[in-house]
Amino acid sequence: MKATFDISRVLLLDTTFEPDMLEEGQAVIGTIEGESVFMVKITPEQIDNIRLQAKAESQLGSYEFTKKAYNEFKEMQKTMRRTERQLLKKLQRVCPHDNTYKVEDNEFLNIDEDPYHKCKDCGSIVK
Repeated sequence: MKATFDISRVLLLDTTFEPDMLEEGQAVIGTIEGESVFMVKITPEQIDNIRLQAKAESQLGSYEFTKKAYNEFKEMQKTMRRTERQLLKKLQRVCPHDNTYKVEDNEFLNIDEDPYHKCKDCGSIVK
């Protein structure tokens, strides 16, 4: 069975970990040099969901499993592209546009536009 955890918070202890520090439903899931370093709280419902997911994945054929993994990858890429666009817009709003270069018409593309400047750092067109 394979379980994947989305860790959103990390607790750093300044003392040695003791088993009585665990609350009900928590477990230590890792060690570094013999010291326990991660704790996670898992409810019985989450354990059941992990087991059901593992069982469902084991029953999938190789094609179905690969197709499912590919679709998950595409969704992850979509989210990453959305984040990239948001970050680029923020960068373009705060960029001082100090590093610019002049863009002129290409001799092969005869476009009747005035030359303009483009920022090398964020890609914005600066008039």
